[in-house]
Amino acid sequence: MEKATKIILSKRLKTIYDMVPFGTAIDVGADHGKLIIALANNNKISFGYAVENKLGPYNRLCQEIKKNNINNNILALLGDGIQCLKQYHVDTIIIAGMGGHLIIEILKKNVDYLNDVSTIIVDSHNDIPYVRKEIVNFGFCIEDEKIIYEKKTYYEIIKFKKSNHVINLTEEEYEFGPILMRFKSDAFTKKYQDELEQLGNILHIPNLDLNRQTIIKKRIERIKNIL
Repeated sequence: MEKATKIILSKRLKTIYDMVPFGTAIDVGADHGKLIIALANNNKISFGYAVENKLGPYNRLCQEIKKNNINNNILALLGDGIQCLKQYHVDTIIIAGMGGHLIIEILKKNVDYLNDVSTIIVDSHNDIPYVRKEIVNFGFCIEDEKIIYEKKTYYEIIKFKKSNHVINLTEEEYEFGPILMRFKSDAFTKKYQDELEQLGNILHIPNLDLNRQTIIKKRIERIKNIL
């Protein structure tokens, strides 16, 4: 048997790791399984499911689980999205490292399976306002949000909790994040200061289209209002 290697998580994965509550969890698009293996190794979850939809990544995932000697704590699954929830109960869904429309497509395809899910944690690479709005519409509220900077990229990681109440957020809150706006971390402030600088540089481009100028000036004003 291969000796298990110590799992070292990136800043992004460690942020997701810290948000996961105790219980059963599924990592959709688990890649090499670093996150779900770390959760199981440290008894952060009672049981984990790791999903890959292609045979090659699935086989690598199985090898990593076997290498870490945690076959009794994690089940690797070959399949699409969260269809396995028809068969297995899961408290927490983790979907990280995908585009926003794909994340919502995965959830919408099996929306009935979300009835027994209490937590959804997402790390969307784009279309984040859309992701917030759609998951809130599924009957969840935003419990926590973090923004981190790693490898020259800003990541927004959002934890949603099942809610019995209708959640009404403003368009601004969907766009910038209600919790991120409230606490204005250094990374949050820096992200939008960087964007303001980029937008300012664009405005100085000679002969810039007037319509584009108007759009950029409105965006600048919008960002300044939340900083």
